[in-house]
Amino acid sequence: MQSSSQPHRSKINIRRLLTIALLAALVLSYTLLWLRMISDPVQYTGSDFITFYSVGTIGQRYGLSHAYDFNLQKAVEEEVVGFKVDPSNVLPHNHMPFLNPLLVLLVTATGGNYIPGFIAWNLLMIAVYICAIIVIRITFADKIEKDYLTAVVIFLFLPFFVSLMNGQDTALLILGASGLFYGVLKQKPAMAGLGLALTTVRPHIALLLAVPFLFKERKIFWWFCAGASALVLVSLLTLGRNGLVDFFHILFDTLGRSRETAMVNFIGMAERLLPALDSGWVRLVGWVLYGITLIFLCIFWKRSARIGAGSLGLALIVSLFAAPHLVYHDLSLLLFPLLVVLGMEVERKSLGQKDVALVILGISTVLLLSFISTSFQFFFPYILMLLLGFYLWNPERIHAVFASVFKRRKSLPA
Repeated sequence: MQSSSQPHRSKINIRRLLTIALLAALVLSYTLLWLRMISDPVQYTGSDFITFYSVGTIGQRYGLSHAYDFNLQKAVEEEVVGFKVDPSNVLPHNHMPFLNPLLVLLVTATGGNYIPGFIAWNLLMIAVYICAIIVIRITFADKIEKDYLTAVVIFLFLPFFVSLMNGQDTALLILGASGLFYGVLKQKPAMAGLGLALTTVRPHIALLLAVPFLFKERKIFWWFCAGASALVLVSLLTLGRNGLVDFFHILFDTLGRSRETAMVNFIGMAERLLPALDSGWVRLVGWVLYGITLIFLCIFWKRSARIGAGSLGLALIVSLFAAPHLVYHDLSLLLFPLLVVLGMEVERKSLGQKDVALVILGISTVLLLSFISTSFQFFFPYILMLLLGFYLWNPERIHAVFASVFKRRKSLPA
């Protein structure tokens, strides 16, 4: 009896040991990388947070109507770094205006000090991530176990950490997406639409996800319009006419100044694989693909019997690839199709509940290790998109792979 049950116990122990090892490795790596960043002026002033800090400082000193004044942004950034900055090295702040009052409060609360402001912003975004994870756990509770290990592993998803290192607002995007998934899967259109409205922190992604709801589950679309209208109203009240003009000027200006080779979308892939091509033509093809994708998703929504987790997951993957602007931390959205796939495999009994945490940890570890090479850094996210997309498009074909790799070994009879 003892000899027959030993293989089963050995497998469990190996999985647990591997989970602990990967968990410890990620926590240690993230901690060391963050501490090195926050202690290195080149890194913390080279992060995206400097644009958020600049807007908060401008709003505090001159009023939010000047938030998108490029010259003022440049002047504030020069105060932070302590030397003159070439205008081409200043990344214009092209984020949504409804965030600006929060940035003013942040700068005011931290006394206008950059590093405390960065730390406070990270803590705020961590709090938002925790809220999103709570919603995610409730949403997928019928398929994925609601244990603390899974919650921690989700928080350690690498793109989340990249967003914190850059001082980005990606946590708000994840909170919005979690509301969308919860609302759709629990049949609460108000929650889905308002969550979708929050994803307008990335308007080019929000548009791809929102418009198809005109053709099915229309209540979600109208709730999205209501939520988005409220955010637009806040933006208009804080910017005024001149500020709005500056905002649109910045938006159009950044279309031609984005670092396409650092993007993880179609445009970025084309720029890296075909560097001889004119960037303008690549950008044009990318925008055409964006339009085609929007039409495809509308048709897909219209023809679907119902909109479920698989449909939403597939739409997210397609939207990420076709989005005209997508940097690494925006890949945080891949967590949702990943959880959908893992939940489907748990439901099929080919993946154990404890395997879910191990798979997510493994993916985050591979993504982290891929940063040793630029080629690998961009290669693995595309592979992940492709595998998840293929699974959600036709689950039966790839299910056999999951079954052969993760199927739990049954105990031998006594």
